[in-house]
Amino acid sequence: MSFPNIPNVTPSISITSEDVLNLLLASVAFEELGLAHILNAEGEKIQFAIKNATSIADLFAANQSVNKVLKTVIKKEMLLQFKLEDIIELMSSSSSSSTSTTTTTTSTSTTTSTTSNTRTTTRPFQIIFRDIASATGMTTAGDMVSSEDDSFYHTNFSPDYASYTFTQSPINDVPQGPVPSIQVIKQVSIDGGMNWLDAEIPPGPELTHKVGKAWFRILVLNNGNSILNNVIVTDPSLGLETVITDLANGVGVAFVAQPI
Repeated sequence: MSFPNIPNVTPSISITSEDVLNLLLASVAFEELGLAHILNAEGEKIQFAIKNATSIADLFAANQSVNKVLKTVIKKEMLLQFKLEDIIELMSSSSSSSTSTTTTTTSTSTTTSTTSNTRTTTRPFQIIFRDIASATGMTTAGDMVSSEDDSFYHTNFSPDYASYTFTQSPINDVPQGPVPSIQVIKQVSIDGGMNWLDAEIPPGPELTHKVGKAWFRILVLNNGNSILNNVIVTDPSLGLETVITDLANGVGVAFVAQPI
């Protein structure tokens, strides 16, 4: 019998909530397999005792030994049942969602589509969260440009995205390219805005109860060769929806989301 492959869980590896649930189910399966071997061994013990016992006392002694082992197995089975019920509850309280996003630059006739899956849960174990910010604008020539970026972080409790306030500040000296373009960079801070991380790859930084809420910073950069008009900036999870009337090439705007 071959065993299923289990991720090499080391301090540097990142696992999703689905991986956690699969590992828990695998642990239950392995323990059940071990108990099955124990029961098989006890059955062989009884067969051996029946064939080789020289007295009734020997049979009673073998029966007492088997009963003792079976009582221990039953206790273990009850613990495994509780564990399995908790896993099933975790699975039922988890929800999966899929988000499809498209980034388009009309002037270069390039379209890129990406699809990502996220899983959220209300249960208090480590889970990964994903937040997306986007910006869309138009040049005076009528070319539409758009961009988006996301940030990941993991936590031991469900975050509360409500009650954020935004501050806005200009950004200068943005490197420019040869065509109309816009860039969004979303960053996360877990130390009250002192340090910012581009957590584009999960699991991202860990948010603790001591911090309370993560801070976010959204950078909207005109890195193209044209002025952009009516740039729509959105971040549904943070409640950000605003319009930058004019965004000159080579400059940008920083939005800092600070929890109230």
